[in-house]
Order: sequence, then structure tokens, then C-alpha cells
Amino acid sequence: MLTEFMHPELGREVQTFAGYYIPMEEHLLPCDGREVIYILGQVSVEASCCGQGNWRYIQVPGFSVRKHASEGTAKPVSEVDTVEDEAIRRDVVRELTARYPDAQIEMW
Repeated sequence: MLTEFMHPELGREVQTFAGYYIPMEEHLLPCDGREVIYILGQVSVEASCCGQGNWRYIQVPGFSVRKHASEGTAKPVSEVDTVEDEAIRRDVVRELTARYPDAQIEMW
């Protein structure tokens, strides 16, 4: 499914109700003859009913279709194609888990 992905400002802390997260790096992962965009970041929960914690995360919006498709926006927006095929999704998760074994992975 084609959708828009607003690129985060890397290295900038984003405040949330219970803490914050920081998108740290943006990468392209070769996959099935295409490239998957993923963001590596850090989460810090400072105030929740379940306690505190820190962990790395990976956000995978999908295959890069058209980079910076929308101009004039506050942040760059690219067109992505979400990864729908279950076998490819498993391959992406397997590859990212091998590279970042301690990160939680979210795929759109």
C-alpha cells in the first residue's frame, strides 16, 4: 500500500507523556530488489505506572518509492510502499534483528 512517510529530524528529542524518544539514524536496507527505509532510535520511559526503562527501536515504514516526494513541508516527506508480503516481512525482521539484537521493531 502506498503511503507518505514524514522523515523525522534525526538527533532531536521528541517529548511524550511518559518520557521521550530520539530518532538517531535513517538507513536503507536492500531487500527483494528494492530498498526498505528504516529509522533507528532510542526510547526513554521516565514516568509510567510500570516503571522506567530505555531501549532502542526500529521503525520500518516500507519500501522507498520516491524520496522527498513533497517539497515545501516542514520535514521531508517520501512515498513508501508498506511491506505486505509475510515472507519479506520475516526477512526484514530477521536481518534487522541480526544487526540490532536489542531493538524492538515496528513495521507499518
